[in-house]
Amino acid sequence: MSASLTAAFNKKYSDDVTHLASQKQSKFMDNVRVHRGVEGSTYDFHKMAGLAAATRASGSSAEVTGLDATSTVATATLADFEVPIYAQKFDMLKTNIDAIKEYQVETVAAMNRKLDDVIIAAMAAGATTTLATTAGGLTYAKLLEAATFFNTNDVDEEDRIFAVSAKGLSEALNITQLTSSDYVQIQSIMSGKVGSALGMKWVLSTRLPLATLARTCFAYNKKAVGLAVGKDLSTEINYVPTRVSTLINTIASAGAVVIDPLQIAKMTTNE
Repeated sequence: MSASLTAAFNKKYSDDVTHLASQKQSKFMDNVRVHRGVEGSTYDFHKMAGLAAATRASGSSAEVTGLDATSTVATATLADFEVPIYAQKFDMLKTNIDAIKEYQVETVAAMNRKLDDVIIAAMAAGATTTLATTAGGLTYAKLLEAATFFNTNDVDEEDRIFAVSAKGLSEALNITQLTSSDYVQIQSIMSGKVGSALGMKWVLSTRLPLATLARTCFAYNKKAVGLAVGKDLSTEINYVPTRVSTLINTIASAGAVVIDPLQIAKMTTNE
């Protein structure tokens, strides 16, 4: 039996079993450019450079000179992932829960985390700009640097995103310019999250790179990062007689790449 899963599936059986704290949903799938239905092991995201307008002489009937619209590609290489787990038939007879469904919840959550890791790794490898201020935690000055980076590169104002760590978010909640009603009309302290600030949608992730207490956060535009999907996340449930067990296996095939390095920057915060 094969079942494609919806986002709501993860909570469907929460009344039966308490699943220990862990990230269940993907944080980045909705915050990057996604292309599904890829055939093959790679996918090219096409990109085109901007053009400069030419001045037309008054009254001129001279033949126009065509401009060169430079087009290049960013290639994502797909990899195959799986989260297999066997539910032993005799063990299931000794429990009062539907173990198969509960295992399915965990395999889906594990795959969502893996897809986030794929996207984060691509951003870490493909981002060529690190914001200048690296000392200290998350500060308002660093956020202004991110905004300046976007504006300097003429990055579209729509879909600007800031991927922040848990510690960084806590520090942001102490920044008056982000939490005081004198500056913004949001309920940051009441909700425990920023939501959006300085034109950026904030995405909280506990999986951002950490090296010797230096956390890497990312400021980027959604169109700057591409995820190519050859096989959408799905779960197969099959009884395996030779193992006297049911195999629950969640699978996916995907690869990510930075499409435009001018629309993504790394930010270093000390934790």
